[in-house]
Amino acid sequence: KPPLARLFVLEMGNVVFGAALVFALAFFLLASGDAFLRKVVTVTPRLRNKVQAVTIMREIQHEISLYFSTITLINVGLGIVTGLAMWMMGLPNAVLWGVMAALLNFIPYLGAIVGTALIGLIGSAEFSSVAPIIWTMGVYYLLTVAESNIVTPLLLGRRMTLNPPVIFLSVLLWGWLWGITGVFLAVPIIAACKIICDHVPSWSRAGEFLSK
Repeated sequence: KPPLARLFVLEMGNVVFGAALVFALAFFLLASGDAFLRKVVTVTPRLRNKVQAVTIMREIQHEISLYFSTITLINVGLGIVTGLAMWMMGLPNAVLWGVMAALLNFIPYLGAIVGTALIGLIGSAEFSSVAPIIWTMGVYYLLTVAESNIVTPLLLGRRMTLNPPVIFLSVLLWGWLWGITGVFLAVPIIAACKIICDHVPSWSRAGEFLSK
């Protein structure tokens, strides 16, 4: 088998390549402005459907931008608190763990599990007894639980209320298709699908299935 370092470099290359593709796509979408929306309106036959298409696109833009800005602020706060907590508990590179917590928290459910496992792995190499390892893992996981069950619902309210199993399956699906990039975009994609279903009467049942 190839060495672990080589596997890590290969995987990081795939991640960087995928991220570059996403940024390139985002650049062209932003540079085109409302060209895509104008095309949708042009090919839509009826005036009522044109208005509906514009309404859907504007709501998707507003909700997704609000979600990303709010979640980013929440994750930055979580990263700062996590870094301070790891520093107080004696774990080295506290800034690194704060950044890791902020990035992993963009991934629903799986991010907290992966972060807790990484904290336990590093703690097992740093501490000689079991108790500090359990404490660091527990503190990290409790911080993520408090964020997801208290802070995020308080700030986002009833927005983006999606079905948790659907979110989990969406993370798995888009992660399988697009790798780490798909994992980060899974929630916005399913949220956009829900907004479309809510505005199209014939798709209302699918929208109800996607909602919490």
